[in-house]
Amino acid sequence: MLDFKKRLSAWLLVFALIFGVFNTACGFAEDAAASQNLEEEKIPDEIADTDEIDVDTFENYVIDQTAKMLNQTYKFDSDAKDVYRNALRMVLAKNPELLDDALKGVFSNLDEHSEYFTKEEYDSFVADIANEYFGIGVIVVTHEKGLSVMSVIKNSPASGAGVRKYDVITSVNGTSIEGKGIEEAKSYILGEKGTEVVIDVLRDGEVVTLSMKRDVVSTESGFYNILEDNIGYISLYSFDGHSSEFINQALKAFDEKNITKIIFDLRDNPGGSLEEYVKMGNMFFPQGPIISFEYKDEKKNSSLYSTLKKPKYDVIALVNGMSASAAEAFAGAVQDTNVGIVLGTKSYGKGTKQLVSRIISGGGVRLTDAEYLTAGGRHINGIGIIPDVEVENYVGKYDKKYYSPLLHDRVLRIGDKGEDVRCFKERLDALGFNVEIPNDEFDENMFYAVMDFQSLTGLYPYGVLDFTTQLKIEDILKSLESVEVDTQFNKAVEIFKNGSTKDYMKKLEK
Repeated sequence: MLDFKKRLSAWLLVFALIFGVFNTACGFAEDAAASQNLEEEKIPDEIADTDEIDVDTFENYVIDQTAKMLNQTYKFDSDAKDVYRNALRMVLAKNPELLDDALKGVFSNLDEHSEYFTKEEYDSFVADIANEYFGIGVIVVTHEKGLSVMSVIKNSPASGAGVRKYDVITSVNGTSIEGKGIEEAKSYILGEKGTEVVIDVLRDGEVVTLSMKRDVVSTESGFYNILEDNIGYISLYSFDGHSSEFINQALKAFDEKNITKIIFDLRDNPGGSLEEYVKMGNMFFPQGPIISFEYKDEKKNSSLYSTLKKPKYDVIALVNGMSASAAEAFAGAVQDTNVGIVLGTKSYGKGTKQLVSRIISGGGVRLTDAEYLTAGGRHINGIGIIPDVEVENYVGKYDKKYYSPLLHDRVLRIGDKGEDVRCFKERLDALGFNVEIPNDEFDENMFYAVMDFQSLTGLYPYGVLDFTTQLKIEDILKSLESVEVDTQFNKAVEIFKNGSTKDYMKKLEK
């Protein structure tokens, strides 16, 4: 940046000298007036000292004032856009390494969802959209001895090789990763598909060597469960990658049990792929448009459709202020096609579509090219989806009335079932531990949640809910300033326990 500043300063100096030559050479009386105008446009004293101002501010000021001077004084026509364009071209011709910065500047003046990516950023962005990468399938955090495994993705090379949660990866292919930053350490694990990775993991004080081959690893799209009273529950994290396959899998499991009532949790879902949304729309919404687009060129306006002849699911879509884009389109379609209701709080209000494309620079762009309308033709950009049933989650001091009754009848282990399991699952969920749905099964998720709780509170971390751990959970809850109770989810369950969404809405109307 310093070298660039020197080169730019030299260019500006030459630019100023050229102005001086012409003013001196012409010598007409009008020059005095022109000089007076130039004097009025001089840099204010408060920013005249270039050593004490931000270089970008100074450079922008000089260019802006130059364009203004040309517009006021230059004898012939001068278009400000051409001035800026030519200035940019000259700077880039001498400093091609600044192309990415220049393009980021171009996109910075557009809406918040349009942006320019460098090549590395674009590759990473596309990988995130695809929801897949070549690795071994572990989610890790930094550890003083390497990388600590926080979870192992199902059906991944790591799960097949026997990598466990809380293993500490200390070396990859013979290279120690101790003391390395997380991105650098992870770079040793990622690589070409099919190549072998040999890792050393520290487990219970012993070093275990495991070998596996890198493969496409898809992060989980969400989870689903069957609740009491034959209610299906789906939590969808995003509309990216293989999310439609995940939804199809969930619906097949529900169909086997003849489940038609579904709570579809879209809270904190940022949206994602239009293609994935349309695939899902064809699983839930009746034949007809499920989303429409308005472009700058009206001739391009279009709609996408569902071909489903007879929907069979009654849906309660849960949304909150972080439900955006495709999640809002889905919730809007639930309302517009009358397949169910939306419950929760007003959604984010991102009603635009972005075109994502690589460009000739090697980088890429995400550019807002259309505004979308819901299945029923509603604009929601900047507005959001207003729930049919508005419910805020309770946030306040711990109160037993929001939870199943406490039971301290037995020590609980993985595989156990009962109301005592449920009561502690609910409380662990309130503390922020991942138990998915607080049901009556002591499953793998609860095992790790208990282990995490024990580790964080200084108890022996072995995943067994002994009496000491049970009492500690209650003590921690009582000591907190506030906890959040998922009253939105509870309300959705209550509605389905008492009938259908149509039954509930009829009661509200009376």
